Amino acid sequence: MNITLGINISRLYDLYDQIFDYFHLTIYDLETNFDNSSSLKELKSKFNTFADKHFRSALSDFNKEISHLKSFFPNELFKIEKLTEEIKRNFNNYIDQKVFDQQTIANLKLSLNEQLKKIQKI
Repeated sequence: MNITLGINISRLYDLYDQIFDYFHLTIYDLETNFDNSSSLKELKSKFNTFADKHFRSALSDFNKEISHLKSFFPNELFKIEKLTEEIKRNFNNYIDQKVFDQQTIANLKLSLNEQLKKIQKI
């Protein structure tokens, strides 16, 4: 007997890709603007780029999709929520302190992908 849970894994992977694409676009935008801005405070007050909006939107949509699946995969989704919080924290650290660790983001991306694969197998 097969049970269909109605999981749209392709939507999750699409949002996963968007999160990291827009994350890197935002970093690129910021690096360009840091070079051209007179102060960090001025830059942060104007910071509302296309990439930033879409990064935050994709992350929010991803978390909404994940929350719908909580009753089916509570352990995996708890880990995924922690990973998305860490992604957002790294994003905010870059905005606030201009501290960006490429390896940390790569590790977060890999970990998130591994958690999605676990859900896909179920």
